[in-house]
Amino acid sequence: MNNTCVYCGKDVGREIKRKMDCPYCKKTLYIRRGKVVDEREKEIFDWQKYMDFLVPDIESVRTTVEKKLTERFRQQPSAHDLIWGMFNYIVIHLRKPIDLETIYTNMAQFLESEGKIKHAVEIRRQANKMKIASFLESDFYEYVRVKNYEDDFVCAECKKENDMIIPIKEAFKDPILPIHNCSNKKCRCRFEFISKYDDEYKKLGTKSIEIKSEISIAPINKNTGKNKVHWKLVISIVLVFMGLITMPGGILFWIIALFLYLSYKKKNIIK
Repeated sequence: MNNTCVYCGKDVGREIKRKMDCPYCKKTLYIRRGKVVDEREKEIFDWQKYMDFLVPDIESVRTTVEKKLTERFRQQPSAHDLIWGMFNYIVIHLRKPIDLETIYTNMAQFLESEGKIKHAVEIRRQANKMKIASFLESDFYEYVRVKNYEDDFVCAECKKENDMIIPIKEAFKDPILPIHNCSNKKCRCRFEFISKYDDEYKKLGTKSIEIKSEISIAPINKNTGKNKVHWKLVISIVLVFMGLITMPGGILFWIIALFLYLSYKKKNIIK
């Protein structure tokens, strides 16, 4: 029966079924998984749920991390140190980008809950990088678009970047989200991924689209140098003149010249 305070050890006189203050020591008691726990255990448990679906045994992770931190600090680690240590332990052992995106997002939320906004922004940038990496695993995506929610809460900096289109590999190398100068507590901008089968992708191949201020995408023109006279055309001309000189036997030269010329035109060598 859950009727004992985990702080002072006294019987509170009734079963503890929900959050309550001990009538003796006045400290707050919590219920987690049917057990009475203190503030530290409650916080650890509440953040474990953001990690336990990514590993086969979250309790084993906690035991390993807590042991290492206890040896390092020579005392029981705080809830913050243990939670952060568990997050980092899991990051090291994950391999799939989609899993890393999830754990980095949850790490950012943890830092935000503690008011460490600047650090959280950098962690969210890593989460976005892993999200891009998961799309890079497929050959279907080549561009990303920055989108905001276009409401009254969008800051001026985020409005500037709205609808910006970036090559996906460039976005992976330097994820711009969250927006560096966003004036909100948390930037809400997101990436939209453009696949080869989207209508927008087809437009990218036919016109220039603004990318990051002055940079633009335009169709690649392979004929950057001057057109050169093809060897088939040269030989055809030579054979025509040889045919004139050797008439009437030159008809054979004309036939060969015609064949080369038609072959040349069919391949559209000169555009």
